[in-house]
Amino acid sequence: MTRRLTWAMIAALVAYLVFIGGGWSGIYMPAIRLTSVILAGLVLAIWAVLFLRRPSLRPRSNLMPAIAASLGSFAISTMFSRFPGVSLEYLGYAIVLASLYLLLVQLMRDEFFRRRFMATAGVLFVVVVAADVVLVLSHWVQWWEALGRITVPPLRPEYEGLTFGGPSGVLMVVALLAVPIVGTVEWTTRRGVLIVAAVLLSVAVVGLLSGSRAGWLALAVTAASGALAMALSRDARSSVRAFLATLATSRLARIGLGAGLIALGGLALVLVPTVVHRASEGGEVNRLVFVQVALRLFAESPVVGTGPGTWVIQRVAETKAGEIDEYIPFAHNLYAQTLAELGLAGAAAGLVLIGTIAVLLVRAMRSHDGRQRQWAVVTALGIVYFAAHQTLDFYSNSPAVLFLFALPLACLDATSEQSARAAERPPERGRGRVGYLLAAGVVAISIAGLALQEIPALRMQALVERANAGDWAGLEAPAREAAAEDPRISPYLFTAGLAAAREGDHLAAIQYFKTVAERDDLPEAWLNLAAEELVAGDRSTVGSWIQAALRLGSQRSSILIAAGELALRAGSRELGIATLATAVAGRPSFLQDPWWTTNGAVSGLRQEIAIRAAAVAPGAAWEIALMSGDHAKARALVAVPGGDIAQLGFIDAWAGDVAARGRLFERCLANPFDTQGLGWCARLATHLGDAALAARFRDLIGTLNVGMSRLATDVRVIESSPGSIDTNLAVWWAPFTYRRFAPWDMLVPSLVHLTQI
Repeated sequence: MTRRLTWAMIAALVAYLVFIGGGWSGIYMPAIRLTSVILAGLVLAIWAVLFLRRPSLRPRSNLMPAIAASLGSFAISTMFSRFPGVSLEYLGYAIVLASLYLLLVQLMRDEFFRRRFMATAGVLFVVVVAADVVLVLSHWVQWWEALGRITVPPLRPEYEGLTFGGPSGVLMVVALLAVPIVGTVEWTTRRGVLIVAAVLLSVAVVGLLSGSRAGWLALAVTAASGALAMALSRDARSSVRAFLATLATSRLARIGLGAGLIALGGLALVLVPTVVHRASEGGEVNRLVFVQVALRLFAESPVVGTGPGTWVIQRVAETKAGEIDEYIPFAHNLYAQTLAELGLAGAAAGLVLIGTIAVLLVRAMRSHDGRQRQWAVVTALGIVYFAAHQTLDFYSNSPAVLFLFALPLACLDATSEQSARAAERPPERGRGRVGYLLAAGVVAISIAGLALQEIPALRMQALVERANAGDWAGLEAPAREAAAEDPRISPYLFTAGLAAAREGDHLAAIQYFKTVAERDDLPEAWLNLAAEELVAGDRSTVGSWIQAALRLGSQRSSILIAAGELALRAGSRELGIATLATAVAGRPSFLQDPWWTTNGAVSGLRQEIAIRAAAVAPGAAWEIALMSGDHAKARALVAVPGGDIAQLGFIDAWAGDVAARGRLFERCLANPFDTQGLGWCARLATHLGDAALAARFRDLIGTLNVGMSRLATDVRVIESSPGSIDTNLAVWWAPFTYRRFAPWDMLVPSLVHLTQI
């Protein structure tokens, strides 16, 4: 009864870890992080009490050297970190996760728990696959309803990621859950053949639906590695022969496998257009920039790196003007980011880890136990997948993924011949007790520190939620208290600066923004600093701070328009006009805003700025003319050799041609993968005042790619509002960089605020 009750609690914790604590919300929401830390502390405390009383329960693992090397590299890099407070937090999490792995190994030594862990993996696999397929189908149904007909649907609709942050995360989870299932079943039986075939087909379906190019690469590498293993391994060749023999003698197995392959092939054939669309969507330049930033950081500190968790903080400052400024939480390449943050010390620890795991796998593959050899081969393929996927992605920050990666490895670790021999020689009571007490103390300190830092995080989260609701009254004092409690977290300082600016304490706001700007090189911080200094009466450095904001902020309308207007107010006419011209060149719809006649700083400059914008972006000259109201000029600019007839249709429709409107709308619905065309149609529907039709086209774009919805909107100035995420992509700076949120409205009241319609 005690063991069953214990397992019930473990199963509940596993479900919590996979779907909540270890998923996207568990990483970024302070209340869930605190809950996870407390739960981990309670579990480890119970284990510590038990193993201090019973030596046989003490932590043991074949990976102890690798764990020590990894934690050592984390500790060394933390000591020399550019952001030691942030790196210390990552070190604390590394210590806790290493302790939980050792606990997992201890549980795997007991067959009662080991069998149930494997069964739980099977249940989780079915749940995740079924949930993903059902939700993808539901998005497709909504897309078909918006389109008005059934046609080839898009991959990764609405960027469906369950609780794992994205479709690539779903594929990673499904692939890792497949490892213990395939490793456990008997491949030579009919039942085993059907299970393996069903699991592999399910992984293939989820992989296809996910549209994850990193996952596709990893699956291809894993399949090639599996084929090579079969060619080289006598056991594998025997298993293949037995598998084929089972197919030859089992009509049910042949029918099931054939039906699955036909279904997968049919699905793949139907989805060929959308696969091609997904493969050509781009993003390679972004990833190249991320890797370049990592290598720049590595070059600056090659031995110990710049510290755990610091790549994402330094990314903005290390991104050169002209390179893509994208707010993401990791470098999309595990190996480049490891070099940047941990340097050669981290690379050496990684090699120790790889070597230790390789020794464990090779020994298991040479075991006299056929099931142990099978488990080792499947575990090795799971590791290959995990490693290959992270050449273009990054999941070492996801506790759910790390747990699923560790599950088969811990089982192999616990059941190895070396572990069995060690179990025959249990340590004497009292021997090594001091060392274990010291280790337990380090873990306890880590957990306490991780829990305590969530107190100001919870307080600030409540303040941010109020700010996002427009309730800034009385926020300054508590925001400043939270910032003083944990000044290493820039979003706290940034939020305190916003609150101070709204309360009229401009000198305090200046200090907060200056600290964040110098630390993070955040364009919004530089621009807020410039605005607050102008309000405070100091014009001496306003131009310099605006230029600092524009270094990377020139890629966003929210920065360009606010910076241009601020420069005009500060007396920098040329800078203001040039900046606003760049903004209009990127978003010509802004020319239709009544703000051009109501704002004194830009009054009378609209035409001059439009002319400058057309010179900046000749390809957008036709739209600039159209938004300026010169329909004839817009037609003339498009009706040239090579001119796009679709643009001409858009011009005629915008100018009031009813027939042209109908043709354009029909064309958009006939070409649902043309995001630019859908964007034109959505904007035209908004222009006509048809909100329902505009929403229909935006829904189609959002299903294809939620990040492309800016194509379907026009920019407008509003009094003060959080605005649209697409207008100000930097709203993800705070959660992705420090895993704490700041208000959506990132600009002080004296600056121009934008929204999208």
